[in-house]
Amino acid sequence: MNSFLTQYNKKWNKSCRIKDVFAKHNASFLETNFKFTFKKSNQLNENELENYDDENEAVTVSDSLKRGRPRLKYEDSSIKTKRRRALELASKYSKEELEHALKIKEKECDLATEGETNSETVCNEADNNNFLNQVLAMYLDLDLTKSKYDNSRTHNSVLYGDKLHPTYPSMCKAKNNCYPENIRVSKLGASVHLISLLEHTTKRILLTLNEKEFDAIKNRELILLGKWGMDGSSGQQNTRQNWKNEALNLMNDSDFSDEDSYLSDNEIISLSDNSVFMITFVPILLKTANQVIWSNKNPASPLFCRPIKFMFVKETDKLTMKIYNKYSSLLNKIEKYEFEFKGHLFVVKFDLHCTMIDGKVCNVLTLQKATTRCNICGVGPKFINDLRHVTNLPCNPDLYKFGLSSLHCWIRFMEYILHVAYSLDIITGEKEKDKTKKIKKKGYSKRVTV
Repeated sequence: MNSFLTQYNKKWNKSCRIKDVFAKHNASFLETNFKFTFKKSNQLNENELENYDDENEAVTVSDSLKRGRPRLKYEDSSIKTKRRRALELASKYSKEELEHALKIKEKECDLATEGETNSETVCNEADNNNFLNQVLAMYLDLDLTKSKYDNSRTHNSVLYGDKLHPTYPSMCKAKNNCYPENIRVSKLGASVHLISLLEHTTKRILLTLNEKEFDAIKNRELILLGKWGMDGSSGQQNTRQNWKNEALNLMNDSDFSDEDSYLSDNEIISLSDNSVFMITFVPILLKTANQVIWSNKNPASPLFCRPIKFMFVKETDKLTMKIYNKYSSLLNKIEKYEFEFKGHLFVVKFDLHCTMIDGKVCNVLTLQKATTRCNICGVGPKFINDLRHVTNLPCNPDLYKFGLSSLHCWIRFMEYILHVAYSLDIITGEKEKDKTKKIKKKGYSKRVTV
């Protein structure tokens, strides 16, 4: 059949597609007898017999005899092919028929997916949550805004597909999961319940583990090691927000709960954003008795720093001591805390140390009035060079828990070098005379005079 059509097209084009010319020059070709063999329905192969239909025999046989590229599935087709096939269905069938067929197909899909187990559904949800968390990490690492994220998602959808990045509202759901419970906001500032923050931190750390790492945790008794501290900052730039000039009596303020009772002993504090007092916490290690589950590779980095509370108040010695006593007593009361995660019951012990403090806060906690005195032995600048006196001073081991800040050691060392440099005489030197300039100047003057 193909050879006949090929010869026919050549002769037809050679006769300039004129019927009389074609019949005149190709009379013998037209009188030739041709034999064509067609495949009968009983000679169809096994795959074609499965699709054979008695009611639509002609269509099935004709489709089986077609040659060329096979018909792709609707899911694997291009957008243009999908649109064309949808228009063909819309032109052949009415709206009621298509709606009725859609309902039947939905029931078939529901019956097909009815046998799926709940574990597979949970795994799909877990994979989706991990994907959203990774996208949120990318959003924060690149310091993107909502408009930048939407623009990048639009360009990536054109280049690679719609499934590359989720929508911004779906990413915000993962962002909301990062917030702990029991967050309180008031005129004084904002705070979160300490137990809620510690529980949320432990769960988020366990969430970063994969299935093998999570199943490898044989002991369900965990220990969360971390550090906490406080610091104040003054002289901040004031905003245009109107603050009341009169002081606020915390005893009569209903916005503050029992958690702020350490400030309510007839103490009056003025509200202003000129000063900020911050209490923070950093997780360092999550472990069991014989196994390290997670460790903070950069404990000095602010990446894992989690705020406990901030207040628009000025840092004072009285406020610092009260906050330290409050949170220290609260941590001592928490011996073991139980929570449920992924169907397992965990018991965690919180081991936190107050080491995130500067020299000023350390002097307040160690009851050292002078900032130039040592926090451990109490030696002052008067006897610091007397080695016999320093070695005989007793050290208080209870003060070791506050640690030694290497930063302030470097600051004191640089101050010492600076003061030593101040006492040195200023060295002056004579500037050497440039003889070459004088020689050039003399030679130039001689040329001018000549």
